Amino acid sequence: MTARLALLLLLFLFPGLSYAQRKHYDIINYNTDNGLPQNSITAIQFDRKGYCWLGTQMGLVRFDGQRFSLYGSDNTKGLRSDRIFNVTRDKAGNLFASTGGIVNILKIDDNPSLTAPVPVLLRQSAPEIPTRGFVTPLVHADTIKSHPAFEMSLGTPMGSMYFIRSTGSYYIKAQQKTQLPFKGPYERDRILLVDENLVVLGDRNEVSVWTGAAEQPAPQLRGPLWTDPDFKKGNFTTPVNAGGAYIYAGKTLYQLSLVRNKLCSEVVLEHIEIPAVSCIYVDKPNNRLYIGSGVSGLFIITPTEFYTPPVPLAGFYQGFYSQSVTEEGILSQRFLFRKDGTHKEYPLIPQMKATWYRPGTGNLYYAPDLSLLRFHLPTGKTHHLATFPTPVSSIFPDPGRKEDLIFSTSFAMGKIVDDTVTGLQKISGLRKGQELFACYPAGNDTFLLATWSGVKWYDYRHNRIYRSILDSLMVRQLYAEGSQRIWIASYGKGWYLYNMGRVIRMPDGPRDALKTVNAIIDDGRGYFWLSSNNGLFKVSRQALIDYAEHRAEEVYFYAFTTQDHLPTNEFNASNPSYVWLPDSMLSLPSLKGLVWFYPHKTPVFLPDKSIYIEYIRLNETVIEPTDGNLSLPPDHGRLSLKVSSPYFGNKENMQLQFKIEGLDDDWHDVPESGEIIIDRLPAGTFALIVKKITGMEPGQYIHVRLPIQVRPYWYHTRLFYLLLLFLLIVFVYWLVKLRTRLLQVRNRKLEMQVALQTRDLNRVIRQLIHSEDALKQSNQTKDNIITTVLHDLRSPIRFIYTISRHIASDHRTMQQDALDMYLQELRSSTASLNNFTDQFFTWALSQHRSFSAKYSREALAAIFQETETLYADIMSANGNKLIVASPALYCYTDPQLLSIIIRNLLDNANKYTSKGVIKLAATLSDDNVIITISDTGKGFKPEALSAFLDKNKTDPRKGRGGYIILSLLELIGGHLEAVSEPGRGTTFSVILPRQDEAPDNGPDG
Repeated sequence: MTARLALLLLLFLFPGLSYAQRKHYDIINYNTDNGLPQNSITAIQFDRKGYCWLGTQMGLVRFDGQRFSLYGSDNTKGLRSDRIFNVTRDKAGNLFASTGGIVNILKIDDNPSLTAPVPVLLRQSAPEIPTRGFVTPLVHADTIKSHPAFEMSLGTPMGSMYFIRSTGSYYIKAQQKTQLPFKGPYERDRILLVDENLVVLGDRNEVSVWTGAAEQPAPQLRGPLWTDPDFKKGNFTTPVNAGGAYIYAGKTLYQLSLVRNKLCSEVVLEHIEIPAVSCIYVDKPNNRLYIGSGVSGLFIITPTEFYTPPVPLAGFYQGFYSQSVTEEGILSQRFLFRKDGTHKEYPLIPQMKATWYRPGTGNLYYAPDLSLLRFHLPTGKTHHLATFPTPVSSIFPDPGRKEDLIFSTSFAMGKIVDDTVTGLQKISGLRKGQELFACYPAGNDTFLLATWSGVKWYDYRHNRIYRSILDSLMVRQLYAEGSQRIWIASYGKGWYLYNMGRVIRMPDGPRDALKTVNAIIDDGRGYFWLSSNNGLFKVSRQALIDYAEHRAEEVYFYAFTTQDHLPTNEFNASNPSYVWLPDSMLSLPSLKGLVWFYPHKTPVFLPDKSIYIEYIRLNETVIEPTDGNLSLPPDHGRLSLKVSSPYFGNKENMQLQFKIEGLDDDWHDVPESGEIIIDRLPAGTFALIVKKITGMEPGQYIHVRLPIQVRPYWYHTRLFYLLLLFLLIVFVYWLVKLRTRLLQVRNRKLEMQVALQTRDLNRVIRQLIHSEDALKQSNQTKDNIITTVLHDLRSPIRFIYTISRHIASDHRTMQQDALDMYLQELRSSTASLNNFTDQFFTWALSQHRSFSAKYSREALAAIFQETETLYADIMSANGNKLIVASPALYCYTDPQLLSIIIRNLLDNANKYTSKGVIKLAATLSDDNVIITISDTGKGFKPEALSAFLDKNKTDPRKGRGGYIILSLLELIGGHLEAVSEPGRGTTFSVILPRQDEAPDNGPDG
């Protein structure tokens, strides 16, 4: 059975005890069932950092209020015994512990650093650890070290010491040793220190007092201890304590003090039974007792201001809701609870959700089920006022007429005037699913409605809802600070502030405990008290406003739970949900009774101690920071840090949070184990920041900061980057240089290729020019062909046409001789035309580049005779006479080409001569053969003759054969000269070289 449950049953069994007379305690017992390593506590002390140190039979235990850490021979180097004999301090506040048997002295290393304190074994210059009292310098023990072991030693705050043994006792101060005139053996519980004084309790409870070496007169005994029956029977212990003298007798703890030879006692704790009390530590600033038991572990006892009136078993499981303050006490359910611990039961219907007591009249108005009743407390009579289709939700005085009452049901409002229901009207705008839970006056006939569908502003006089907010929430309670600031509590959806037309959601508190708020209570001292389904919370009103106006990011909620002597964490909402008594006592309804307390007297124990690091492990190996910084390798793996902060209040009120600066900006809750695990940080600079809020007002917090440097891999270091940059520069330089060299080589190759291509291009250009010339020549050949055809065919065809026309028209009348002559001429002309086509084909072939003249030694007479045969008749038809002088000359030439040249010249002469003489002759002159064709025709003008003789100026399209003649002469190596006189005729001279071999006038190649 836990101590808290035992205390609760004690109050039930003794309901007559007065709330004003009886002190109430919150008692927590730590033993092996909830974390304490061993149940035999030998000593209790606190170090300067705030940690509690316990001596046990299994080692020295450090306690931070949440977790126990054991230091024994397994984890303390050099420690040879786990039995801790005593833990005490010296005048400077240093803590020491000693072991039994083989004595080891441990010093608690609580130096001002980030690390949590640990015990360190002292090997030299260890001080003397007394049985009781304060640590004494070693020189005192050296004074008597030749004496046998003492049964008991006591160190005073001023550094002196009493040694008690069966063969003699001593007092030592400043190396002065004085023997005391009394001997043991004495029971340890009968010897104790009161400041600098040694108090010895005799077997018959006689008292002797020694101040130093001097015995004082018998002191006067004052206080309740001396008459305590258990003390008189010797049923007491004197627990070890380094800061005072205490006696635990029966179930009462007394403190002794010596003032002017008066040994006074006063009660510190009563009605608390703790078995085998062995040691005690009094934390006066926090009004808390730490009591060690030799068999039951550690007890932490704190007075509490919370009180729950004893509940009769008949009403214990009914829960408590609405309350009313009467002249005699507080009425809830059907019980009237008085402050002296008594109660009175009335014949009321339980489960009252709305009540109101009218002072001075004895009348209680309440609404069980669907009825509205008035109950008269003095007479016990009930008067039925009305019955409604839905339950009554609120009853309160009319702000305009205090003697009248206003009430509301789920959908209607009305008034009670002289115990008569009047003005009842259904609230316009409320429908099913929007039931009214509570109603609050907001002005003259205007009200705030807390409904299942948000908050409504209601005008009772005009029966209309003129404003609505938070329509999706089930609202249960409201607290209005004027018309523009309203605090709103919902069921399961958090709580809100309506401020100047803006709705702000308030924080949900630790463990989301404030998602359901049952009451918002202003204590008039700057704080709100919030009752919820998860405890009672105190919060600064200004902190909430700062949060709403974005001046603060977080709000601290101080929690009260069953650990603070509340009967339950679940409070109830009703109308009203709380009541004040005239003496400022507050009463709240809960599932397990009413909770009474004085808000302004209820202390808060803030977690104001610093945060410390217990250990840092890297891959399960403990490491230490260097100069406050943690340096990790790049492949560091798992990093775990355990942090703690001494706090012995309700653990809900210490909210440790951490973040890793440089990695994550969000704050995370430190796990209950206190261990923060970080997996594989990247290379860079970080900082682990652990913080906690230490006060109720904004900005009150402390934090610890551990810089963490994760070294990069060698290939991520600055030196490597610089080296890489240097190599990159060298590589780029080499690459540029190589590129330049390659470009130079390529440039030279390109220049060579350009030169070759330029040469080839020039050749191609020349070929193109040559091709262009060839194309021009080809085109010119076509023109020449046309010209030749027109030129050479025109005369024979005209002659044939003339003869054939003449024969066709006159053949019937023509003489036979004439007909034969014409036919002979026609035959000669067609033969001449046939011969011309053969010669023309030869000339056409000569126009190709691949054509070459076919030289042979020819007689000019034969060529002349053939020409005469062809042209004699043609010229005769034109009235011209052809005279051919056949020379006896030979020429080495191409006969066909020469024949074409001669014919063309004759044809030109015949064309431009009429009834004249045309002569063909040949002569020899030096190295040339000269063939002349002369006529007596029109002649040439000088410019026309010059153009005829120039191949580039000759236009074959005009019917002259100059171009053909000049072209063919080039092929056979000759040239043409002419003399002409207009009107008298022209002489052409074909001059051919006199040679026996063909000249090199063929095509290239």
